[in-house]
Amino acid sequence: MASAALPRARDAFWDSGIATGLAAPALFSLGGVMIKALHGRIPVLEICLFRSAIAWAGSVALSAATGASPMWGHRRNAAMLVLRGVAGTLSIACNYTAINLIPFGDAVALGMCKPCFVALCAYLLLGERLGPSRCAGLAVSLAGVLFVARPPFLFDGGGGGGGGGGWSHARTIGTLGALGHSTFAAGVAYAIRRIGKSEAAVTVALAFHSCTLVLSTPLAASWPEPAVLPTHREAWCLCVIAAASFTAQIFLTRSFQLLPAARASALSFTSVVFAMALGWLVFAERPAATSVAGSVVILAGVLLTTRGEGGGGGGGGGGGKDSDESGGGKAGADGRAGDEEAPLLDAQPPPRRGEGQPGVALGVLAEAPAEAPAAAGADAARKH
Repeated sequence: MASAALPRARDAFWDSGIATGLAAPALFSLGGVMIKALHGRIPVLEICLFRSAIAWAGSVALSAATGASPMWGHRRNAAMLVLRGVAGTLSIACNYTAINLIPFGDAVALGMCKPCFVALCAYLLLGERLGPSRCAGLAVSLAGVLFVARPPFLFDGGGGGGGGGGWSHARTIGTLGALGHSTFAAGVAYAIRRIGKSEAAVTVALAFHSCTLVLSTPLAASWPEPAVLPTHREAWCLCVIAAASFTAQIFLTRSFQLLPAARASALSFTSVVFAMALGWLVFAERPAATSVAGSVVILAGVLLTTRGEGGGGGGGGGGGKDSDESGGGKAGADGRAGDEEAPLLDAQPPPRRGEGQPGVALGVLAEAPAEAPAAAGADAARKH
């Protein structure tokens, strides 16, 4: 009886966009907790290296299993593949730096600005229209950033109550890291938009993780800080970071497969709630009133930005020329974003269990589309 109930529960979870959409930010938040639990003892580059080494091996195996060719991409896309990898690595490094230096909830809230940076990048580099709604969204998001960051020239030394603390050097670097995370994520979106469907998603993922491995080599020369041999506890934390990020990405992609993009994006914003709650419970980081208010304002700005101008299909706007038809690397610049690695896309027709095609990826991921094919390929794997 119990053995039969488990597969049914698993299938019900996998076919629920709401369940997978809530599980993803919860897992991303768990990974963030593990990063903060390392207390900055493990260098950020070393965390990136460990995480990408595992994902690189998985990407190579997936590429071989799906027959992606050429495995390392076409020569004509080399520049964009490198840009995707470098920008993705810098985005993650900035995010991990922010998590280490400022309250967990603040780091995640500032990272929610990714869609706004993507929209601005699309306007500057791709010539895509901003329009009144997106311009208003950018302005509102900026106001939210000011509330969360609490610069001293506006908030009397960065106060505001709660556990935010004053405007210290660490807070300055952490805030810049969180905004850098969103900025480099826009570079990722631009690169993948330029690559389009000409490369398999696993190829783009492999480029990302390969660049991370290369960019982590300065650790061998103890730059910017020497590598550290993890203790048993720290090694477990690193494993949880890698596993949580990988699994959360699968769930996040699955949620965007099953739900309209606007609804899936709304679920992904629960990452701020998870982060603030975990920061309070685990690290005694009581959210400042300005952080909570700023998070709400950022959410409002992002919703305005991603709403687009054309009122597209079920995705809540922008579903026309800016979206992919059937999965690939290309997506609209209106950037539906969730957490550390949120898809920037309009929703596709929701494939149910058994209808997925191996190797199908849904859109641009703000940091690492590495696991995007796995969500679609999981259905096929479960049929055998």
